[in-house]
Amino acid sequence: MSDRALSEFQQPFKPRARLLQLIGDELIGSARLAVFELVKNAYDADANKVVVTIDPGSEHEPGITIEDDGEGMTVERLRSVWLIPGDDHRQKQRLSGTRTAKHQRLPLGEKGLGRFAVHKLGDRITLVTRAQDANECLVEIDWNTLISEQFLDEAPVTIQVRRPETFLDNRTGTRIEIRQLRAGWPRGEVRRLHNQITSICSPFEEPGGFEAELLVPGKENWIEDLPDIHEILDRAIWKFSFRAEGEAFD
Repeated sequence: MSDRALSEFQQPFKPRARLLQLIGDELIGSARLAVFELVKNAYDADANKVVVTIDPGSEHEPGITIEDDGEGMTVERLRSVWLIPGDDHRQKQRLSGTRTAKHQRLPLGEKGLGRFAVHKLGDRITLVTRAQDANECLVEIDWNTLISEQFLDEAPVTIQVRRPETFLDNRTGTRIEIRQLRAGWPRGEVRRLHNQITSICSPFEEPGGFEAELLVPGKENWIEDLPDIHEILDRAIWKFSFRAEGEAFD
């Protein structure tokens, strides 16, 4: 302690609960990009398919659902990764060149933005996830209630572990349902989302391929004229055939 100091003590940062919302609003520029982050999370989770449903609502409340058939999460993974915003486990995977176990993918995400994305989209979140040989986990978050707490460490999230109800038999994956949406979804934005999630779909019919499907119940005509990855390939002006061996190809 300095001779001039009257006292000295250490004080850690104590973030307000609403900080998560503020960070999400700054890091993710739009609702469309937030959905795209969740689609990338499905890819990183070794999913073969993710289905995004944008339900504009008419006689019921609008909502967004993202469901994949990936590896899912155990309760330990939820506690140590998903509920720790900014966790760097994906970044470490990318830097070390570590690929996913099932499909040998390099992760697309690296900044731990997935949990910010759900908060960007709406105020009520229901997450159901199941990993291999594990029970199902349920997380329900009322964002307005959470940020009404003064500090982040005073706003706990409840995780329920239950017998499978969504992912039955041997199915694994993650389903995120978002209600009380913060932004509307006009036709143009839905079409842009379709094009964006199509851009990371695999053009190959193979076990490790990745497919992203967008559904718009009651507004199917908004996207019915947009080509999927197979139509895009069929319209290609040029096609190339080559053979790869190791690091070289002819």
